[in-house]
Amino acid sequence: MRDRAVAVAFFALTVVLTCECGNDPSAAAANRDVDLAETLSLIGLTEADLTIPTGGPGDPYRFDLTRSLLRDPTMMIPVMERAATHLKGTTGEAALAYASGLLGSDHGLGGSAERVFDGVERVDGGTIDPFLRNHLNHLLASVVEADGIVVKVMGAVPEERRDRIDVLTRLVMRDVALTEPERDSLLAAGSDVDVASLARAAQRLMASVTMAGSRLLNLDLDRWPDSPVRLRTAIGEVVVGSPGDDSYDAGALLFVDPGGSDTYVGCAAVADSLRISICLDLRGDDRYTETHARANSGVAILLDVSGDDVYVGGDRVQGSAAAGIAVLVDGKGDDSYRSEVAAQGFGLFGVGVLCDRDGDDSYSGDLLVQGVGAPRGVGILADGGGGDRYEAGGRYRDFREPPSYQSMAQGFGFGVRTSASGGVGMLYDAGGDDAYQAETFAQGSAHWGGTGLLVDSSGNDTYIAHRFAQGCGSHLSAGGLLDVSGDDRYRLWGVGQGCGHDLSVGILADRAGDDTYDAFQLAQGAARSNGIGILDDGEGGDTYIGREADTQGYGHPARHYGSIGVLIDRPGGGDDWFRGPGAAGMVWTGGTYGVGVDLPGTMPMSGTTGLERDR
Repeated sequence: MRDRAVAVAFFALTVVLTCECGNDPSAAAANRDVDLAETLSLIGLTEADLTIPTGGPGDPYRFDLTRSLLRDPTMMIPVMERAATHLKGTTGEAALAYASGLLGSDHGLGGSAERVFDGVERVDGGTIDPFLRNHLNHLLASVVEADGIVVKVMGAVPEERRDRIDVLTRLVMRDVALTEPERDSLLAAGSDVDVASLARAAQRLMASVTMAGSRLLNLDLDRWPDSPVRLRTAIGEVVVGSPGDDSYDAGALLFVDPGGSDTYVGCAAVADSLRISICLDLRGDDRYTETHARANSGVAILLDVSGDDVYVGGDRVQGSAAAGIAVLVDGKGDDSYRSEVAAQGFGLFGVGVLCDRDGDDSYSGDLLVQGVGAPRGVGILADGGGGDRYEAGGRYRDFREPPSYQSMAQGFGFGVRTSASGGVGMLYDAGGDDAYQAETFAQGSAHWGGTGLLVDSSGNDTYIAHRFAQGCGSHLSAGGLLDVSGDDRYRLWGVGQGCGHDLSVGILADRAGDDTYDAFQLAQGAARSNGIGILDDGEGGDTYIGREADTQGYGHPARHYGSIGVLIDRPGGGDDWFRGPGAAGMVWTGGTYGVGVDLPGTMPMSGTTGLERDR
């Protein structure tokens, strides 16, 4: 009787799609919710059943976005599309605006600076052209305004907790053991920081830095000094470079360099009494080492306008913020980024941003890198185009399947279990044939109350991971991966490719292209422990390889009412092939509330499933 009901429902679904969508991609997109509703009806469910019963409001660290996605997972794809719209310009201002929206309203601590900027004063050697000095004064006026806001925000932190701010990242370091009181003390200190006010101040300052860069690019090189000149202001030192190859080995309030292949041993890093630090490099193939683009309790901005640049650092670099705002923006050029932990767009009670606007770039790191949001933090990596390579992992062992490692990367929301929900981590790539390689926890995934998103807009991309990856949420979290176009390849061991584990949501959506999905277990629209997992594939001739029965639309039975797993392959563009529970042109069910649908194409319907065919 159940098989007959499924067959009748599938016939009805076929009629709806043929009449309403035809071969028009825009019509298919417009009826996307109808398709999902009809698919769920095959197992006696409605879209109202797609919700995670969290049993209450959750802890105070959880973002509203995470609550909304758990309440209504159908929002996941629109959320990723809107994020891509915000970030497609890959500017620091756009990324900070997106982060500010996630953080919500500030506490009213913004306002004008408490002191008036009175210009720069030469300290040693050389002279400064009047036009150059005028441009510097305009930028420094904005710096002073932002500094006044930082003073107010950090002044609101109780004095007995201020020393905790400097060591806040101990919360997420894998090689640091904390007692419960130590952990609670760090969380309390982070909660005292008005990150929203800092983000808005940084957004205005970023706009001023960008404008200054545009104006200074038009300044004749002969107006710059022949060798670096150091200037003094009321809030810190300013270093003005030369058109030649300069080397800098000390921090400053502001570096401005017009060209040459320069070396920076530490820059754009907030430390000690320095509340704001900015580096603006206009041209040249530059090298940045040690601490750069890092902020604790302040604002750090690094803008490199052009050149093939190399960024090499350890922990907490390349757009890494704790109780502060850190932004790294690189313009034209083929660039290389190497770091260790908590880097390349990492936020913890703060906002960390890395934007690379153009070029064939490479990113590599060990853990918590490439768009990671820790508690009350937003981490963003936005790449504007080119054939890019993202690698994460290889240092910290995972306890599950030796010798696997943890990555916690590439659009990852990370919470401190069981004390504080994670933040929002986002990786956005605008185009190019990209390669994403990671291990456990990566590629649009989240853990313990966080949200992790990965969006790739175009190109023939490759995604390789081990576990908890490629659109996967675990433990009250939400993970999503959206690939808009291209012939893509997805490979992992298991627990991903649209998987929700333990009261979580995981969605993988691929809009177009001849794609290949390969996984061993609990993947491709699968869920466990009251999770929700969806794989939604659009046009194209696709290949699905599921090596165990708990793949391709599978809901694992658990905790009274089970889990919901859905695989939808939409019509148009080619023939599909299945190895596993699914079959081309068929409907199938798996587990408690699992369903797979290969919507009608040119393939004839078969009465056997893929698993039966393999036997």
